[in-house]
Formats: sequence, C-alpha cells, structure tokens
Amino acid sequence: NRKAVFVGDLTDRGPDSPSVLKLVMSMVQAGTAYCVCGNHDSKLQKHLSGKKVQLKHGLETTVEQLEKETDEFKQKLEKFLY
Repeated sequence: NRKAVFVGDLTDRGPDSPSVLKLVMSMVQAGTAYCVCGNHDSKLQKHLSGKKVQLKHGLETTVEQLEKETDEFKQKLEKFLY
C-alpha cells in the first residue's frame, strides 16, 4: 500500500526528462504516486501553454528533448503540470 511521492523538479536535471515525465504521469494516473510540481516544472508548464519564459537553467535542454515528442503528449504534459 505504499505510494511514491515526487517533490518537484522532474525536469531540467537529467539526460531524459521526457522519460521521467512519462513514468511519473503514469504512476500518478495509476494511483501509485503523488506529485508536487517544482519551480522547473512550473516554468515548463508556462512554456508549453505558450507563455514567454527564458530558456535557461536546463529548460533549454528539456524543450529540445520534448521537440521529439508528439503534440498529444505535450498537451497531456501541460495539463498534468498545471
């Protein structure tokens, strides 16, 4: 009956942010985890929703990685992070 708890900054820190995001999103959806967005995640959400943000401190790498993902995934991700 244990649940994982993710406490922010899922992005901008490792070599494969999209895979981390997919894992966490699936665990939350399955009810096996909770997730609290960190400041890096919030900044990514703003970028995905069309707001202008500075692409620095790792966000530029995450955005580049997400360019290879589908629009459908990016839309789901924006809603998840919101």
